[in-house]
Amino acid sequence: MGYGKDEQDVFELYEAEGKLGLFQSLKPKLSARQMMLVNSFYKLSSERKYSHGPLALPESDIRGFTAYNQTCGYPIDLFIHAISEIDSQWLKHQSEKIKRLNK
Repeated sequence: MGYGKDEQDVFELYEAEGKLGLFQSLKPKLSARQMMLVNSFYKLSSERKYSHGPLALPESDIRGFTAYNQTCGYPIDLFIHAISEIDSQWLKHQSEKIKRLNK
């Protein structure tokens, strides 16, 4: 899982210093189940609403997603909680990114 341009910049820095092995060792490694959870988040996030920036995914949207998609083996309540936590971290990252760009 990457962060697009941000990850590419860091990759190039490590590559220039000849430390790609270190770069790969620092990247988080996700289990197949965790990757399915992240993929579910991205599917949900692709339908995200925006109003002067991204808005949090409503629980009703996450619950609706479970009606037609798998919950990665998690009970529905834990799936909703996990997606909400991933969304919270994603929103925090986006907010920090916007602040850096507006400086």
